[in-house]
Amino acid sequence: MIFLLSLMACVFLVIARGLQIQRDLVTRQYSWRSAALVSVAWLVTFVPSLQSACTGWGCRWSVSVVWLANQLREVPTFGRLSQDQVTTITMLLVGLLTILFLGQLLGWLLYGTQRLLRRPASVQHGSRIRD
Repeated sequence: MIFLLSLMACVFLVIARGLQIQRDLVTRQYSWRSAALVSVAWLVTFVPSLQSACTGWGCRWSVSVVWLANQLREVPTFGRLSQDQVTTITMLLVGLLTILFLGQLLGWLLYGTQRLLRRPASVQHGSRIRD
């Protein structure tokens, strides 16, 4: 039950972030710097974490962020924490990055869809506007 509630909360946060990104794009207050930072941070976190196990039947892909937890343990502040606490912090960081990244994607998707549906009628039907 807790898992389902947390999953619903994450979906809600992604949708809220997506709507905020779309609104920022429409009002031209979109921060390209923060978008680049979130995208690079997400890619840097997940690309090294991808693992595959291939058999004769095919390949199975998974994500392992153990390396990130090990890096956090090297920081003096986190080095004093227990392994469970570091794992929890790691999962919260990964979850937050994923929510922000998926919100960016959803915001761009909503913005693009809105622009496509807002085209003038003359362009949609292929007719010309006469002077």
